[in-house]
Amino acid sequence: MIRKEIENCCRVAEVMGGSFEFKYKAENPAVQNDPVIVEKVGQVAAQMFGPDCLEEAQMQMGAEDFSFMSDKFPSCFICLGVGIEGQHKMLHTSTFDVNEEALPLGTALLAGSALSLLGDVKE
Repeated sequence: MIRKEIENCCRVAEVMGGSFEFKYKAENPAVQNDPVIVEKVGQVAAQMFGPDCLEEAQMQMGAEDFSFMSDKFPSCFICLGVGIEGQHKMLHTSTFDVNEEALPLGTALLAGSALSLLGDVKE
């Protein structure tokens, strides 16, 4: 949809008597969160850290190669929240820093989610 709308905007050049060449390179697909896995991970997180630990992320543009995995396998993308209070440092920059106290919590969430999902597997 974005590609088509950008191309439509460029057509203003034609209306004004000009021309344009539009090149669009599609790289990463959108992340597809599997609703069943999202629900399961949310349940595990609420059990481990309390019901107020969850915050729904807003949709955003970005470059995330996790989308290639979510395109092939049921999955969900989570944001752990590793920011340091009082500091706003963006990912993928030379100033990025991480609150390392969050890492064991993320590890526990991933392990607990995997165990919970494996418990749902029927042989």
